[in-house]
Amino acid sequence: MPVVARRWIWGLTCLLAGCASAASRGGDDVDVADDDLQDPQPGEYADREPEFPTDPGGGAGGAGVDGGEPDGGDPDPDPDPDPDPDPDPDPDPDPDPDPDPDPPDCEPSEETCDGDDNDCDGAVDEGLDAPRCAFDQGVCAGSTKACGGADGWLDCDIERYGLHDDRHHQPESDEDCDGLDNDCDGQADEACECLPGENIVCGSDVGQCVPGRSRCEDGRLTPCTDVGPSEEVCDGRDNDCDGRADEDAPCGGEEECQFGECVRLRWRFEAESGAMGHVVGRRDGEGWSASTPLDNDGLLVFGPYTRDIPGGVYDMVVRVRTDNNNADNSTVFRLEVNDFDRDRPQCGDCVIAEREVRRQEFGAANRFQEFNVRFQSPGGGRRLEFRTYWTDRAFILQDWVEIRRP
Repeated sequence: MPVVARRWIWGLTCLLAGCASAASRGGDDVDVADDDLQDPQPGEYADREPEFPTDPGGGAGGAGVDGGEPDGGDPDPDPDPDPDPDPDPDPDPDPDPDPDPDPPDCEPSEETCDGDDNDCDGAVDEGLDAPRCAFDQGVCAGSTKACGGADGWLDCDIERYGLHDDRHHQPESDEDCDGLDNDCDGQADEACECLPGENIVCGSDVGQCVPGRSRCEDGRLTPCTDVGPSEEVCDGRDNDCDGRADEDAPCGGEEECQFGECVRLRWRFEAESGAMGHVVGRRDGEGWSASTPLDNDGLLVFGPYTRDIPGGVYDMVVRVRTDNNNADNSTVFRLEVNDFDRDRPQCGDCVIAEREVRRQEFGAANRFQEFNVRFQSPGGGRRLEFRTYWTDRAFILQDWVEIRRP
């Protein structure tokens, strides 16, 4: 048999018979030299058959694979019955750790509004309780400040309040009449005319006025249902509700309102007009005059025999001027009121009032001045005559004669 084959058989036999274990137990080294594996001499193994274990599990036919020796020696004792199930993962720890390790990059602290990640969680200025805004009433109630990072908590502005509640308006106007405190000053609808739901009494109860009511709709009062003032008329009532009746009530022509009726309280007659008569003098511009060099004494102006003056007290007024008020204080003219329809045999000349005017009663020369005489009108449609009798003592110019209620 070739050497190579014999070596293979020998190795297999040792593996199965436990050659190494027997050598170990005997305490002697097993030195298998190449000489031991040399080819056998002729006839050396002719009468021997190779011995192979018949029971790999170590039965009666021979030594077992578990370590029995082929020469029948003691078997290999059992391996460690309780191996360490959890060997130390770090059997050689560092016996001298660094006594002064580097500090960590972030030391956590309470989060504040400063633009930094104080609590080292990767987020900035999160989870903070924001302080309230300066205005915390009305629609601003509950509004909070915004965090401005390094700038801290920012004061609330109009935009911030508007983000909190879009009904915020600063300042309020009459368009914000919604019953809310839109500008957050503690007052609702202060720019509005009224408050929602109001139903107020309006108007006046003076004179002819009658109160009414007005409702509040959208912050504005509806038109009042009252009877209001009207233009004053001559009817004895207080039409304009000012506490007075018939004041400045219009009446036609020379009429005035008296006791609820339009009555004429003034009659004027121009001295040079055709309604008046003249015995002496002449037309002089817009009047009638007489002069001592040219005229004798007599009726300068008389008339107009009117029936329109009701019964009552009146003044006959004339507007005249003279050229000299410094000479003697003699009578310049005389005013007379004549009841022209009175029974003349019984009344004589029927003069019911008269007055003399002297030179020095004029305040200045060549300046018009009014003089009057008061009389009682008989009324009843009786004709009245008004006379200016000139005495021929000084120049005189008369503008008009007028009848007035005092």
